[in-house]
Amino acid sequence: MDLRSPLLGGDLEEELLGGDLTGASSDRLPVKPADSSRRGALGRLLAPRSLTAAVASADASQVFRLLAGRADPNKHGGRVVASALCSRHWEVLALLVAHGGVIGQDDLSGISPVVLLRCVREESCLELVLRARVDVNGRDRLGATPLLWAVARGPPGAVRTLLLHGADVSTRDGSGVGAVAAAAFRGDISVLQAVLGAGGSVNALDRLRQSPLHFACLEGHLEVVQLLLAAQADLSHRSRWGGDALYCATEGNHRPILESLVAARSDVNGPSPDGLTALHVACDRGHGGSVQLLLALRAQPGIRTKAGARAVDRARNFPLIQELLTGCSGHQLP
Repeated sequence: MDLRSPLLGGDLEEELLGGDLTGASSDRLPVKPADSSRRGALGRLLAPRSLTAAVASADASQVFRLLAGRADPNKHGGRVVASALCSRHWEVLALLVAHGGVIGQDDLSGISPVVLLRCVREESCLELVLRARVDVNGRDRLGATPLLWAVARGPPGAVRTLLLHGADVSTRDGSGVGAVAAAAFRGDISVLQAVLGAGGSVNALDRLRQSPLHFACLEGHLEVVQLLLAAQADLSHRSRWGGDALYCATEGNHRPILESLVAARSDVNGPSPDGLTALHVACDRGHGGSVQLLLALRAQPGIRTKAGARAVDRARNFPLIQELLTGCSGHQLP
């Protein structure tokens, strides 16, 4: 199963987001800046005279004074706000937004989605950036949107905030992984419920035709599997490599999920295009406990693959499983 999408635990997140996903702490966003009188006469004399300069130097006190003096945060088409945002000067940005500052249309295309992605784990900063009218559906160089990153790695509150601000729940990254699949892989029920509640498709497929149920079964998220089944996930769907949900659960040796799938009427003897059944997979991987369970669920050990292999043939490296299949073993296998 291909898990190379960075949403699903790839190695590119640190490179993409610079390693610091925390943003600024919400308690650092002031109601108003410190009293500028403490700076003294020399400080006032040397303070930046224009809003653009004050923002560039991250001088929150001077920005506050200039805005109080009716400086227009949108005078230069929103470039002042864009400067504060790209520099992640949160105190300054909070002041500009509070005075009606927004990103100019000419600058929207130049605002890297990474700026917004950095905020998905800090909900106060996220709300602030969204109020500056950054494109909530902007994509990074991997094709992922802030919603996809929030679903995969962020707090549930960030997911809800992005959805409330119009994030597209049907979007997918460059590997075709969508929000429902990312939530299923992660295993957070509240995130999955939020995405499904916003209209996410329970049977959305990635480029390898893998479904959210495949990801949940492979990762062993029983509650997620049960939620997806309740939402009418397709049990019989097979990916491009031929596996169905039962195949994925067997790969991971997740026996409670195997029981749930069979109880939901997954075909325990259903073959892949190559003739592989779940029992073949369990034998091949050496998952003795799954072999025992599948046999109890009426898996047929005599079924042959298109290459002619039976389950016992696939267990050639596991003598105890071979004994179990031939009825000679009384062992309880792991």
